[in-house]
Amino acid sequence: MASGKVYPIDYKESMEEGVYSDCTSQNEGYNSLINKQMELAADSYLAHLAQRCRQIFLMNRGQLLANEEIANELWISKRTVENQIPTHLDIYVFH
Repeated sequence: MASGKVYPIDYKESMEEGVYSDCTSQNEGYNSLINKQMELAADSYLAHLAQRCRQIFLMNRGQLLANEEIANELWISKRTVENQIPTHLDIYVFH
């Protein structure tokens, strides 16, 4: 039978960072492999782009530059940048 002691239960609204880290399992090797495969696939798609198209895409998605910033840096019109980006997005789809 129970000894009559009362143990309070501490309820949490959300999981705090690091508090439950020992209770979860993660497969870091698998995650690393998937990330590497995605990176290789992206590199393969980007390799098929013309040099200027690849440059604009990487500035927009990699460096997170706005279209106007890219246009100013490359000395081209903002419209030229805008015309190039949809082309990259169509190619940059994983099947």
